Amino acid sequence: MSVLAVRTTGIFCRDGCPAPSPKSANTERFESATDALFAGYRPCLRCLPQLDDSPRAQRAVRRRAFLGTLRRPRRARPTTDVLRLALLRTPIGPIVAAVAPDGLALLEFADRPMLETQLRIAERRFHARLEPGRTPLHDTTQRQLDAYFAGESDRFDLPLRSPGTAFQERCWSALSTIPSGDTTSYLGFATQVGRPSATRAVGHANSMNRLALVVPCHRVIAADGGLGGYGGGVWRKAWLLDHERRMAGRSRLRTAALWEGVPSPLS
Repeated sequence: MSVLAVRTTGIFCRDGCPAPSPKSANTERFESATDALFAGYRPCLRCLPQLDDSPRAQRAVRRRAFLGTLRRPRRARPTTDVLRLALLRTPIGPIVAAVAPDGLALLEFADRPMLETQLRIAERRFHARLEPGRTPLHDTTQRQLDAYFAGESDRFDLPLRSPGTAFQERCWSALSTIPSGDTTSYLGFATQVGRPSATRAVGHANSMNRLALVVPCHRVIAADGGLGGYGGGVWRKAWLLDHERRMAGRSRLRTAALWEGVPSPLS
């Protein structure tokens, strides 16, 4: 049973809910109540959309409770062994940001199935505990996300901290060299990192990237032009690539306009 979620209230309803109808621009539809919970919405108390009792639905309830703690963060206490978690907004869904004392440690869409796994890995890598709390770096990240989604900038200038294996770190570093508006194949990317026969390994390294968007693993696609996989959902990968192509096109138009009328050095 599909449900309708309202971004301005954070609530989802079943069709025919007696509550006042929201503006269509503020809504998004999910295939099930479980999907809406994974995205961070809470069920309407008037129409009471029902959840099933599957393990995935139970996990969605736990995810919703976790996201709720991020929306009501406690006062941050000075410490060096904590990753501060806060929920940031994007037009394609909320995103969880974890900040270490010296940089951004995690940026994952809130409905990504592997979010809990990635948080546990971050805990082990940083030898730190997770606590809700917003920091100045969260605010800076939000501003740069806003500029990116508004089409004003395709660059992120943030201190990043994402320790992994030596191979993972080599792959994540190479991802940042793929220009916005461009893509490369898994084979091309494997060749770039010096492992042309290891397309499966680079695919796995990409899937373990904990910094969505700022380390652009979405720019690696299948050799036949298909999108391939994406931890945040293939529909988001398609949206991001289309968004970046539009930004790149506008940038080329601005550059052409700047050069219009400038005499050629060969003339």
